[in-house]
Amino acid sequence: MHRRDVIVRVATGEKHNMRLRHNMVWMLLGNSSFAAFQWAYLLTLARIAGPESAGKYALSLAFIYPIFALFNLQLMRLQITDRKQQISFSSYAGYAFASSVAAVVCSFLVFDLSHNDASRMAPIFLALASAKAIETLSEVCYGALQHDERMRPVAISKGLRGSSAFIAYFVMLLSGQPLENCLVMIPFSWAAVLLLHDLPAVSWKQRFKLGSALRRAPFVAIIATGAPLGALFFFNQLYMILPRLSLEWVDGLVALGYFAPLASLITLGTLCTGAANGAALPRLSRFHADGDGSGFRRLALKLLAFALVIGGFAMALSLAFSDVIVSAIFGAQNSDVEYTLIWVMTAGIFWYLSTAAGTILTARRAFKVQMIIAAVVALTALLASLHLVPHFGATGAAQALLLGALVKFTFQVSMISRP
Repeated sequence: MHRRDVIVRVATGEKHNMRLRHNMVWMLLGNSSFAAFQWAYLLTLARIAGPESAGKYALSLAFIYPIFALFNLQLMRLQITDRKQQISFSSYAGYAFASSVAAVVCSFLVFDLSHNDASRMAPIFLALASAKAIETLSEVCYGALQHDERMRPVAISKGLRGSSAFIAYFVMLLSGQPLENCLVMIPFSWAAVLLLHDLPAVSWKQRFKLGSALRRAPFVAIIATGAPLGALFFFNQLYMILPRLSLEWVDGLVALGYFAPLASLITLGTLCTGAANGAALPRLSRFHADGDGSGFRRLALKLLAFALVIGGFAMALSLAFSDVIVSAIFGAQNSDVEYTLIWVMTAGIFWYLSTAAGTILTARRAFKVQMIIAAVVALTALLASLHLVPHFGATGAAQALLLGALVKFTFQVSMISRP
């Protein structure tokens, strides 16, 4: 190989690495701002409106998230790993709209059938379900942007959605408005960002065309390819919400209102791990498609190491400052809640590792095996919740999260190690 060729390859590799680092920074900024505001909803509800209001918020999302995951089929990941762009942006957007409408209706029907007071909580539920539907449409734009490794517009959108919705909601909450009036500001704010930023940010080659959006063949292809991935995230959501539903069923909304902000602390760690995973997925997908095994392995190991560092750091903080964290959330110290926090952060370590491992398997498009693993994890969480929550309350719910995450990561590692 000529020296000039070596220099060109080194320069090209350095350029790609620099772009990856820039993308990770943008994803970190976007994910951190959005996730922080999402957690702030629970924090402000627990401090200002009380744990029962936080419980209503968490209970609604416990029904909305898994149904949307099942219907949505994780379109954004399908777009990112669709390297040849066999399905158009318009078809993805058309499916996102149709599936979101179906998910709103289905999730409310399930909630109505399972809770006697569903009609009283209907305005809260529908406000949050509408927000999730609009977010699904924004994520189709994110998929097109991330496919081209354009993370900056994604980060800006997440920052705008997080800040605008929370400010409007918080002003309403401080003014003493009912909870449903506060939460309805979220879908309105997110719709504005979708129309004014997300859709215009998409490349002109991928702009929405109504005729393409209504074609049947791409819908069939999306469902055929994404069904395992949709089932995977459905089971992942069940793993997250089954301990919460068990706690609400055993001890009521107030107990759930105390547990949900603690469990949501795990998402703060995903500010970093999610940024790394999101930025690395297009590159991992390309390595896999090009048959670059060494590049794939190096990046995969970096993701796992980074997840372990973040998990360890979060655990150290919870051990050292559990009393400060609990007081900041609820306004008073509580030794039982502090003990639950330690279990939650232990579960977080394996959750971060499992999300990194899931990114590696997704880059391989190993959707079916991930679906099976997720089903086993959901079953583990269900059985653990039924056994532990009646005896240990919120701590039992945290222990169920830990068992599920541990089982998931163990199975994922066994799959990754296979050629």
